Amino acid sequence: MKKLSLAFTLLFFLTKLSAQSNLQNQYKKWHFGYNAGINFNANTPALISSSSLTTLDYSASISDENGQTLFYTNGSTIWNSNNVMMQNGSGLKGDISGGQTAIILKKPKVGDEVSNLYYVFNVTYYATDGLYYSIVDMDLDNGLGTVTQKNVVLSSVSTEKLTAVYNSENGNYWIITHNWNSNEFVCYKFDATGIISSPVISNIGLSLTHGNFGSTHDAIGQISVSPNGQKIACAYNYTGSYEFYDFDIYTGVVSNAQTVVGFPGAWGIEFSSDSKKIYTTQWTHSEVTQFDISNFNALAIQAAATVVADVNCFDPLYKAGYLELAPDGKIYIAKFNENYLATISNPNLDAANCGFNDTGFDLGNGISKAGLDNTPVFADNSINLPETKSLTFSVFPNPTSSFININIEAFDNVSKIMVCDVLGNTVIETSHNIKANNQLSTSMLSNGTYFCSVVFNNNTTHTQKLMVIH
Repeated sequence: MKKLSLAFTLLFFLTKLSAQSNLQNQYKKWHFGYNAGINFNANTPALISSSSLTTLDYSASISDENGQTLFYTNGSTIWNSNNVMMQNGSGLKGDISGGQTAIILKKPKVGDEVSNLYYVFNVTYYATDGLYYSIVDMDLDNGLGTVTQKNVVLSSVSTEKLTAVYNSENGNYWIITHNWNSNEFVCYKFDATGIISSPVISNIGLSLTHGNFGSTHDAIGQISVSPNGQKIACAYNYTGSYEFYDFDIYTGVVSNAQTVVGFPGAWGIEFSSDSKKIYTTQWTHSEVTQFDISNFNALAIQAAATVVADVNCFDPLYKAGYLELAPDGKIYIAKFNENYLATISNPNLDAANCGFNDTGFDLGNGISKAGLDNTPVFADNSINLPETKSLTFSVFPNPTSSFININIEAFDNVSKIMVCDVLGNTVIETSHNIKANNQLSTSMLSNGTYFCSVVFNNNTTHTQKLMVIH
């Protein structure tokens, strides 16, 4: 029995890693800075020398599931895979000096639905405008894509902070930003039905009201989500502070703010791959600092702050820029007006052993500016689902080959039964003639891990893991 349990656990992890890899292939080519780019498809990252993109801050790129570029943007213009402007690809509401001005997400699909719709989310510089999205249909212009909707407004008071995280259990994204003149974190749910227009708003932490427009301003500074989907970190430039928060990937709620201070020009912030370390930079400063958040308490975090190294940057004013955890597990650091990026090769280790390299990646003729490529986080949250039998319903046999029996307490209050794969795609769904004892065929499903959910009329959902082995 123990051997079988171990085999099922290993199979689950292998299936989960494969699914996550397919999603992450979409973000294995970065286009950023002035005609700079990196291809992470091979074991050794390679230079991209054909990029048409120019920007001062962050950009965003998207590839297909094989890692081949579809399009990229500096927030105001979209270029297609031929490195020319996409049809209707100008005039987006982002800005080349807009911080994390853009992020690109493919619309989640249901079951075997074919979706080639991509959403480009934009914010602009400081706090001069809101959060917008545009839609790209990759079925148009012979597969080169066309912008079919442009600058649809979601919020009118956003800052330069923009990121996203994917909930691998439920198959939805959270688009996360912060409003100006408030302490409001704003999280929009994005699933197979589209964008849920009513966001989840969390009043927590610092209120962003400080700064001088055109210089220091708390609207600027990076926001990041931890790889496990459980934490958020923000840099606040004017107040010279960083804040760390708990994040509920199921509800979109941000809570438990922990504030560290005394870091003038707070700018870049990024998590290590094990979600236990955070690395930061300070705009117009050269130092890179590591925080250990294993003890999630502001005093302990501040006490553990350690300068890793100083970047060498010859610009008289601007130094270390934004940071990004890359597909190769390293953290890359933008250096203003340089032909090299700094890298941290072992970010899970302590500051003395993390492997800082000031010239970690040669950009050739490309030039680094303040930003890199804004990519979403694909959280491994579904591995934390409980293995125990639910008091609400039971599923057997599990593992199964051809069918499952689903016994439900209070079945009169059930609206539907669903089975989803590890990407969140619905592969079985029924809402008809639900009884206390139900049987569903699994013969058409491939071997792997699935999640069986019972949805009640009050929208409460109970989920159990299901293994299919033929």
